[in-house]
Amino acid sequence: SPSDPADASMAAARYLCSIAEDQRPLIESGQISGDPTELMLAGYNAGPGAVQQYGGVPPYAETQKYVKIVPETAMKHGY
Repeated sequence: SPSDPADASMAAARYLCSIAEDQRPLIESGQISGDPTELMLAGYNAGPGAVQQYGGVPPYAETQKYVKIVPETAMKHGY
């Protein structure tokens, strides 16, 4: 349920893992390139198709910021 924080968190985690798994062969083949964590976050933020279209993190200002801020915030909070 989206209104249950624990349930929503697990669903988001499953989706992020799915994006990363789908991107793995694209990274290995050279179809997309970049940091795997940033590519996963870009797929979450802009959509996996946008990552494929641009061969990496799309040039969208929001996505460029998102892929940097999420890991920085996680590190700041000890994750």
